Amino acid sequence: MDRAAAHRVARAMAATRAQVLVITTVDALHGVPGAAPAEVDGYGAVCTATARQICCDAQVTTVVTAADGDVLRVGRARRTPTTRQRVAVIVRDRRCVGCHAPAVRCQVHHVHWWRDDGPTDVDNLTLLCWSCHADVHHGRTTVTRQPDGRYTTHHWAAPRPAAAATAPAERHTP
Repeated sequence: MDRAAAHRVARAMAATRAQVLVITTVDALHGVPGAAPAEVDGYGAVCTATARQICCDAQVTTVVTAADGDVLRVGRARRTPTTRQRVAVIVRDRRCVGCHAPAVRCQVHHVHWWRDDGPTDVDNLTLLCWSCHADVHHGRTTVTRQPDGRYTTHHWAAPRPAAAATAPAERHTP
């Protein structure tokens, strides 16, 4: 395969997202200490921060259950970006805003988290590679939109205590 063809394949892959089923309780969804862990169908239990990271850039069906297993809610309208929004973010950012990995190795991330009413708008979305994305969801890195519209990251020397489970709106600037 020539270089141009490989580039077209990589771009097509970057614009495609996985489909994931996450089963969680309201307490786990909100990071309540001691809550039962979220489960990723076909994988098993994962911590809340990891479940959020995996689902940031996937086509997700979130099933929220009560402690007794009763289904309380299935999904919420348009958390994931449309194909056009994904392409717009890829064209704008071109690579991870943290480490500059190529777009094909990145996920689309809500700067102001969707669970905290962050909109699924191009201005609130940016590219992060898996490593930088994990750092954001585990409180080791923050993403900030600069006045010129560019996104930058700040890596903390040590993870911020309970950052991934508490107040992402305080850690991310829309």
